[in-house]
Amino acid sequence: MKKKLLAIFLLASMLLCALASCGKKGEDFIFTDKTYIYEKEGLGGAFTISINSDGTFTYKEGPDSNYYAHGVWTYVGGTLSLIDDLHGSDRSICNNFFIVDGNLWYISENSTGFAEVVVEEGDLFRFAYENTENTVEGEE
Repeated sequence: MKKKLLAIFLLASMLLCALASCGKKGEDFIFTDKTYIYEKEGLGGAFTISINSDGTFTYKEGPDSNYYAHGVWTYVGGTLSLIDDLHGSDRSICNNFFIVDGNLWYISENSTGFAEVVVEEGDLFRFAYENTENTVEGEE
């Protein structure tokens, strides 16, 4: 049942994104080409999310994390959604955020949660720095 609901949510998000032309390469969004750091501790250090203007994102849940996430983002109705297809597996991770004062605020409703770190409703990912390349700090 959860897989069906997630598939419907992802399909609806992609359709709304296409209709709203969100995430198009070259479109100007204030939250793109930036890296954000989780206000709490990640696995062994900073949990970073980088959002790129080409419609993609990357994140690593800390230096000790074995999982390096990447996927596409959508921005619909004031909600930023990060959709990670788990490197081609049959399920996806989708996490949602509000953007306030240039920071990302986690929305647990309709989010699946991250792979290794538990993030709660209203947790903050602070703007850290502008990206010069589409990379995450600590990416190899």
